[in-house]
Formats: sequence, structure tokens, C-alpha cells
Amino acid sequence: MTSSANAILDEYRKEIDDLDAQLVTILGKRLNICRKVALLKKQCHIAMMQPSRIDYIKLRCAQLGNDNNLRSEFIIRLYEEIIKEACQVESELMEMQCDITK
Repeated sequence: MTSSANAILDEYRKEIDDLDAQLVTILGKRLNICRKVALLKKQCHIAMMQPSRIDYIKLRCAQLGNDNNLRSEFIIRLYEEIIKEACQVESELMEMQCDITK
């Protein structure tokens, strides 16, 4: 590989690293909102599982993926993992004694 190709490859890798950092930051923000949702659900005695909301998220994001040249199957699998983690976070918080006014 030429030094020119290496330099271009390094640029691409830096772009990927930057995007990865943004993805992780966004996932952290998303889960922080899920924590707030869990506390509100707990305080208002709302069931944690909302199957229609989960279906909506997966379908909506699959369409967003299609709009961005991503395979629907990939986006659905990705969101199944994101939702699984969000449910775990919500479940843990809803089991604790919490007050959202604090």
C-alpha cells in the first residue's frame, strides 16, 4: 500500500472513530431519557412494557434506515439490542424506590 493510500485510510479511520464517539454519546443520551421515562412510569403506575411503542420504534427506524441506504434487517436488529438495553435500565429503575421530583 502506498503512503498516499495509507494517509487516506487514516483519514477514513479518523472519521469512523469520530462517528463512533458520536454514536456512543447519542446512545448515552437516549438511555438517560429512558431513565426519566422509567421514573415517570413508576410514579404514575404505568406499565413498563409498551409493545405498540416498541413496534413503532422498530418500523420507524427501519424506514429511516432505508432512507439512508441501510438494510431494514440491520436496523431492526440494532434497535432490538438498543430496546433490550433500555428495557433493562427501565426495569432496574422501576424496581427501586425513586421520586422524579428530586
